Amino acid sequence: MSRIESARLRWEDGVPVAEAFDDFYFNTDGGIEESQHVFLAGNQLEQRFQALASRQTFVIGETGFGTGLNFLLLGSCGCPAHQPMPNCTTWHLRNIRYL
Repeated sequence: MSRIESARLRWEDGVPVAEAFDDFYFNTDGGIEESQHVFLAGNQLEQRFQALASRQTFVIGETGFGTGLNFLLLGSCGCPAHQPMPNCTTWHLRNIRYL
C-alpha cells in the first residue's frame, strides 16, 4: 500500500495556497460564497436532493477534495448524507488524486 502524502500549502491573507500548483484553494474574497454559487446553486443540488425518490442513487464526482469545503457545504442544502434517512443504506466518499 502506498503512503498518503499530505498537501503542501502556505497561507496568504488567510487563504490556503497549494504549493504544487501555486494556486489558491478558493476565491480570496469569499470561499464559502463561491462554493455556494458555483457548486451548490450551479448544480441545483438542493432541488435535486429534494426530488430524490426512496433508495435512489445520487452521485457527486469531484477531481480533488481540496479543503473539503464543497463536501462540508452539502449539509446546508439538504444533502441526504447529512440527515437521518431510513431508506438510505450507504454513503461513499471517493477522491481522485491529481495526476
